[in-house]
Amino acid sequence: MTTKTTCRSTTHHGTYWAYDKYGCRCLDAAVDASRIRQIRRNGPTGLIRSATGAVRTARGLVAYGCTVKHIANASGLSDRLIAQLLAGKDTIRSIKDRQLRVAAERLIASPPPTGSGATRARLTAQRHGWMPLLAWDNIDDPDEQPITDAEPSDDDAYDPIIVGFAIDGRLTHAQIAGHKPDLIETVRRLAATKDDHEIALHLRWPGGTTDAVGQFRRREGIPAKPRTGLAVPYPSTRTRRARRARQAA
Repeated sequence: MTTKTTCRSTTHHGTYWAYDKYGCRCLDAAVDASRIRQIRRNGPTGLIRSATGAVRTARGLVAYGCTVKHIANASGLSDRLIAQLLAGKDTIRSIKDRQLRVAAERLIASPPPTGSGATRARLTAQRHGWMPLLAWDNIDDPDEQPITDAEPSDDDAYDPIIVGFAIDGRLTHAQIAGHKPDLIETVRRLAATKDDHEIALHLRWPGGTTDAVGQFRRREGIPAKPRTGLAVPYPSTRTRRARRARQAA
């Protein structure tokens, strides 16, 4: 029996992949390789499948606010595999594909993730144009086009979650400026209760200048903070004389 010390492989051992790719001839690797060869001789097995659906599932979870670590922990898969799927991996083992889908159903049924990690995940998905899971009618069809009429276009729609975080002070100008609709809507809402100086401080605007906020606001047609009251005009000389005459009488 071949052992690790006498095996030709200097890295991976004990699996079909080690047997096939790394020259491992350990007993476990040989048995696993024999099992897979037998399955393949008996016809299609679905052991390895296209990762199209898995890639879209992983990306959809990121759009939902899940981080790589969050997805990996929920599915039992490695961080590396999730990262490879996000990068567009071609194939995946069927069992791992099923693990990811089961985890996705559980995650989507839960409230959206919150916190800085979730915000960064959504921003990453937004930047790459990754679509949510509900955008796919047939998520495994490589020719399938996402349903975009139910999902606002990144070109002209803001993300209410991102805007909400910015208004709460959890995101800065630098974090939302990459998607202009988010910045416009944030400034529009803040301008209802804050002046330009307060907005600059709230969003940590580059330079912290009131003029920069004012220029952006006017350029985008955003009205300034409403005045809370009208100034009371100073009474004229005639009015003062009439008031003193009444008081003297």
